Amino acid sequence: MLSSLVMWSLALLGAIGILSQLLPVLYWTLFHRRETNLRLKYQADWAIVTGASSGLGRCWAIRLASQGLGIVGVALPGPEWEGLQAAVFEAQRKAGCPERFVKIECDLSQVEAAVKMIEEATAPLTNVRVLVSNAGCGYTVPLQSFAYKSINDYIALNVTSHAAVVKLVYT
Repeated sequence: MLSSLVMWSLALLGAIGILSQLLPVLYWTLFHRRETNLRLKYQADWAIVTGASSGLGRCWAIRLASQGLGIVGVALPGPEWEGLQAAVFEAQRKAGCPERFVKIECDLSQVEAAVKMIEEATAPLTNVRVLVSNAGCGYTVPLQSFAYKSINDYIALNVTSHAAVVKLVYT
């Protein structure tokens, strides 16, 4: 009898402990989580999204378009681009905004050339104030199997290009 009472007491204490951690998160999620419209927050007209042709970059491009931003999509050439412009235009139409999309196909591991392309494409645009610097890659092979050029390209894409694009947009 006593051992079952102790067991139930411990279970109750455990449940209270879990609920005390879970309820604030649930409350915040249900009642305070509001999507921030970045167009309004930063008084922006355009957003640059690197890695825009697929994955999270594609999702961000469409989400920002739904907030009324024009999208400058930057990614490698390839079939992944298919349908992105149509999806961006549809999101912009639903938001009641003009259809605006600029496609830049470039290799961000070639930092200087890529930044020059982005700079030239965005020069006539006004209020480019949102950046989703999403391009990158990862490998699951041992470092010993990398050629030095591959290591340099990897660092250029995953580190240097992000710093260069941030500098371009915010200076």
